Amino acid sequence: MGRAFAAGLVESGLLSGRQIVVAEPAAHRRFALEEELGVEAIASSALVSAKVDALVLAVKPQAFPAVAEELHGRFPKEAVVISVMAGVPTWRISEALAHEAVVRAMPNAAAKVRRSTTVWYAGPAVTEMQKSIASTLLGSIGYALEVEDESLLDVATALSGSGPGFLCLAVEALIEGAVSAGMSWEQARLLAAHTLEGTAALLLAPSAHPALLREAITSPGGTTAAGLRELEKKAVRAAFLEAVLAAWHRARELGRES
Repeated sequence: MGRAFAAGLVESGLLSGRQIVVAEPAAHRRFALEEELGVEAIASSALVSAKVDALVLAVKPQAFPAVAEELHGRFPKEAVVISVMAGVPTWRISEALAHEAVVRAMPNAAAKVRRSTTVWYAGPAVTEMQKSIASTLLGSIGYALEVEDESLLDVATALSGSGPGFLCLAVEALIEGAVSAGMSWEQARLLAAHTLEGTAALLLAPSAHPALLREAITSPGGTTAAGLRELEKKAVRAAFLEAVLAAWHRARELGRES
């Protein structure tokens, strides 16, 4: 996710590579980041300059204690910290870093193509100027939605954070079904991906509702009705619901474990 952020900032023209410093322990990844994006890549977060305007924490929650020890009290109060760690609340990040201005965000995998769906929350000490910086940075990788309740970040982790994985599983099944019926794998992949893209466009229309769209697509006694009947028989709707709830519970567990 850190690489996606850096790439989004550079490709959008918001910042040049020379204005971005990335901490990456693996030497081959540092070299690749410098070559591809023109950023400065350093071996440890302990080497991060004390003059940064914004710091993006793109580490696993389990790695945060060690990183926090390296960064504790190292940057000015004017800087905004943006965390994309699942489950770790702003108060814990603030306490560990000895820094008040903390924004917590949950991007998803589409950040790699600057189409992320990102939900973010600003802690109580974050100023309007710092919010503006966070909003701009998060907007460089896609759609960003600010929420006023931090607990919704765990819900977003389950929905938009884990959702691409759930949808990819569904797309795999659609492809396999088409291949079983005689279509080539590549043709089926393209059709499934474009079908997903088109459906998303329909759902993004003002006042769109998935149930109403589904009803509009489903003709009595038609092909869609036949397929939906099988999905309901297999309790696919309930399985997706339970998947989101399971991911939500796991996001909360990660916060407690960090």
